[in-house]
Amino acid sequence: MSNFDGLVHEEDIHVPPRLNDFFVGHELIEKMLLSAWNSQTMPHGWLFCGPSGVGKATFAYRLARFVLSQRDAQAGGGLFGDAPLEVTSLSVSKDHPTFQRIASGGHGDFLEISPPEELTATGQKKDIPVDEIRKIAPFLRLTSSEGGWRVVLIDQADQLNRSGQNAILKILEEPPEKTLLILVAQNAGVFLPTIISRVRKLSFAPLNNTEMTEALQHYRPSLSPEDTYFVQSLSSNSIGTALTLIDQNGVELYKEMLGLFETMPVLDRVKVSTTLDRILRDKSGQKWLVFTSLFEGWLQNLARSYACGRSPVALFPEEEAIFPVMMRQAQHPLLQRQDRWIEIWQQSNILLQKCKRSSLDRKQAFSNILDLIAASIAV
Repeated sequence: MSNFDGLVHEEDIHVPPRLNDFFVGHELIEKMLLSAWNSQTMPHGWLFCGPSGVGKATFAYRLARFVLSQRDAQAGGGLFGDAPLEVTSLSVSKDHPTFQRIASGGHGDFLEISPPEELTATGQKKDIPVDEIRKIAPFLRLTSSEGGWRVVLIDQADQLNRSGQNAILKILEEPPEKTLLILVAQNAGVFLPTIISRVRKLSFAPLNNTEMTEALQHYRPSLSPEDTYFVQSLSSNSIGTALTLIDQNGVELYKEMLGLFETMPVLDRVKVSTTLDRILRDKSGQKWLVFTSLFEGWLQNLARSYACGRSPVALFPEEEAIFPVMMRQAQHPLLQRQDRWIEIWQQSNILLQKCKRSSLDRKQAFSNILDLIAASIAV
């Protein structure tokens, strides 16, 4: 039900991935990596991709810490020349020197690259400068400072432009021995096919319900069982999204959004104006982004349900009264168009994206979307 891609990053957990020693889920991916390590067939390049906030960057640091803490594990046998012991976990204790040096940014065999923190004039993320990528090749050619592997982690690697990707490609074509390049990205489709062919791609999915509950209990132990259920549902089990919703009072924002549809097909314009003004008073813009992301997810749920001829799933009692009004087209002989709600959803996305990229009036744009919905269900 959520539509938070591009809004949520794992930094929103408030424990940056390089400092985070808590991890839950993605067991099959961990087993796959351990198998490659134990069989001494570890690829030089990995691409971790999937929705925002599901643990990709946290897992990437988990792998980096493990590899850099195993400097003697593949050096050619144990004390008596026997095979090295099989490793069964990627976990590295927070007290381990490797963990501490990576956390402090002082590990000589680890290099992290990410996009600039500042945004463009239109609020978009900036590309990773190609000069940052050009630091990788000389870094990997250096002798390991600790006699083991060298690891490069590129977070939000889908912000690499064409020049940056070409620089990465040169490294992947002839990687030095005992080097590891980890790309973390939401959208694998932006990469050159030649990069995709030279890395091992792993797709990260949202946590299951049990894992999600465990993660929420760890990060937000005071959260009530009721709010835990609502947050899990609204976030589609993305822990990063869930924590953003908690910190931005996402459940209350969702209920405020539902309140705008209570009088449909007639709009309560005073209520609409008051609600939007209150949300837009947040100077950081986070409440607006969360509010519109919740709205997009809700409208997407409505469009899919209508197209499939089924009723949408109601999370809150307020929705049980709203959905029949929103779905009244299905019973009206002149309005039976299965693609109508999909069109509305697409048009609203276009308007909201324009708000992100330009100085388009946010309040007016959202009001126009509500007018479009009201006109569509008026009979």
